[in-house]
Amino acid sequence: MRLRIVQGVSLLMGLVWVGSSPAAAQAVDGPWRIHSPTPDTLVQDGSLFVVVTLQAGKRLDPASVRLYLDGQELTRQAKVSDTSVRLLYARRLGAGRHTLHIEGQEAGGSSLPALQWSFRVAGAAEDAAVATAPRPARRFDFTGSTILDTRTSDFSGRRDLRQEPLRTYVLQAEAEGRYGAFTFPVRLYLTTDEDPRAQPRNRFLVGVRSEHLTLLLGDNTPLYNPLMLDGARTRGIRAELYLHPVRLAGVHGQLRRGIEPERLPGAISGPAAFTRTLTALRLGVGSERSVLWHLDVARARDDAGSLPEDLAEATGLTPMENLVAGSSLSLRLLQGRLYFEGGGALSLTTEDVARGVATRARIDSLFDTHIPVDPADLAWLFTFNTTTVPLRPDRLSSLAWYLRGRVAAGGHTFTAEVRQVGEAYVAFGNPFLLSDRRSLTLTDRFKLLGDRLSGTLRYQHYGTPRRDDPTRASLNADLFYGQVALAPWRRPTWFFASLRLHNRSTTREGTGDPASDTRVRSFSVGGYHLARSGDYQHGLSLSYTYTDRRDVLLPALDNVTRVITAGLNETFPFPLYFNMQLNHLLVTSGDQGTLRKLTTLSGLIGYRLRRPELDVSAGVQNTHTAETELFLTPGGEPLVLPGSDRIGLLLRGVYRLRRDMELELQLGYDTYRGEAEYTDRYVVLRHRYTF
Repeated sequence: MRLRIVQGVSLLMGLVWVGSSPAAAQAVDGPWRIHSPTPDTLVQDGSLFVVVTLQAGKRLDPASVRLYLDGQELTRQAKVSDTSVRLLYARRLGAGRHTLHIEGQEAGGSSLPALQWSFRVAGAAEDAAVATAPRPARRFDFTGSTILDTRTSDFSGRRDLRQEPLRTYVLQAEAEGRYGAFTFPVRLYLTTDEDPRAQPRNRFLVGVRSEHLTLLLGDNTPLYNPLMLDGARTRGIRAELYLHPVRLAGVHGQLRRGIEPERLPGAISGPAAFTRTLTALRLGVGSERSVLWHLDVARARDDAGSLPEDLAEATGLTPMENLVAGSSLSLRLLQGRLYFEGGGALSLTTEDVARGVATRARIDSLFDTHIPVDPADLAWLFTFNTTTVPLRPDRLSSLAWYLRGRVAAGGHTFTAEVRQVGEAYVAFGNPFLLSDRRSLTLTDRFKLLGDRLSGTLRYQHYGTPRRDDPTRASLNADLFYGQVALAPWRRPTWFFASLRLHNRSTTREGTGDPASDTRVRSFSVGGYHLARSGDYQHGLSLSYTYTDRRDVLLPALDNVTRVITAGLNETFPFPLYFNMQLNHLLVTSGDQGTLRKLTTLSGLIGYRLRRPELDVSAGVQNTHTAETELFLTPGGEPLVLPGSDRIGLLLRGVYRLRRDMELELQLGYDTYRGEAEYTDRYVVLRHRYTF
């Protein structure tokens, strides 16, 4: 029982921290967000804490989720909600590579692509007290699962309100073969809902892994230097060769450079993105358990012919090229309780490679300098021309660096990081890295009182580096976040509280005048209690969040948000289960009145038979948006925003034909009534097979 309490507290704390921290590291794979452990990360002490969420706006069907660790199903040990999957594994994992696999579907019946990724555990593999990975198979074993999914809709009303097609077919396959010391991963996701204007939805991966060699072909997310290549999905080939103490890795493939929607000329049917070719190499020397040095090089170039000429002319975009070189060094002491890491990278960017390579004389005349080499001699490596962003060693504008340290002692884990990214630094392998930024982050994660009290304290200062020219635009921000969870009793009960303070100010380009001065104050409190009455089990959750947003310069943007969430779960001695959830959101402004008032009520009742293995459930959800009046001017006529109602009904049945095969049928009805109206009637048929 105590283990369950600790698990619940840790899982809740992890979820609150992941969902609230703006600096939380994560990897993106389609609609999934992997917060912990991220792909190919190194886990120091063998403890496993899994946190996976869905992207904003999507809801998960908890009953459809399956979680596997190295082929072993751990779904019953996981905490699954409509927005996340969490697992605190009770045993320590042994050294080596481990694989996690998650599959499920959305609450509305739409299929989700299966998620699979690997991570590594440091430590002595021969430690008999540690749970180790399965022994190498003496024969060829092949295990996995397939999902065939179809969704057909009958839609009426405003068709433009729904982006998904009326009919969708999806095939998913996740498998792994084992022979001796080799594993052979296979992943496949095929859908008829492919859009040339977005990142590819169809993807595949095949390969082979062993202690010394990894070779993968297809879609993968390589993680090298966090300043250079940090999980960008690449379609191509990836290889790693490890001969202690040297590790050599490389990736070559394609990704897409998207175009901002506001730059598109209107409705288009063809490709709306450049095809970008990425090549990266990494050399590592040392051990992950002591001292490890890395040298990284990455080159990315847009294909000039991948974007139609008329679209390129309308958007004003040009094909670009980027070359980045960097290095990092890490040091671990006292069995990983003391850790230091630092790294840096330098980038070169050409903003229009379509102009070709410039001559030495041309560059000398334009920049009034003399370069020692002819750019044509380096065309195989990089395209130098008049649009190449010049290196400024005096300003370090093309340089990025970071220093990070961690100390674990007395139930606390203290982490500090300093990072700076120059204004001209660009890494196409990490498109989410913001240029012209400097940050300081201090974090303390703690577990005290026998793990009954746990939490996170975090302070972060970030913004633009100090300017020599006061008329240039600038950003300055401070963020404090703290949260604690307490499990006072042995029964599965815990309470949590969190606080977020965020000050952010900006100035205008050209004048240096203040542009905004925003201050956000937010706190949350809540708890969960699980009780038993004979053979009946009752679960109750309750939370309240208050957020006050103020802008000193633009008081018209001031608003207060209040959110109340309550949930009830009932499990009966006979095969019947029931849950209900209420969510109420209210956004108000002192001058404009009520900005938004929204209430969502959902309920689910299900009946589960053992013979035959049949699970039947019915769910209903209603989201009501109340009519509101906005007073844009004092004493003026209010602007009336009409209310709306969205009602969803879902009947779901899952029948297990055999232990390794099941069929699922969903009948859904979704209607929206407001200023615009639509109705969606849909049928989902899903077949799962495990082998």
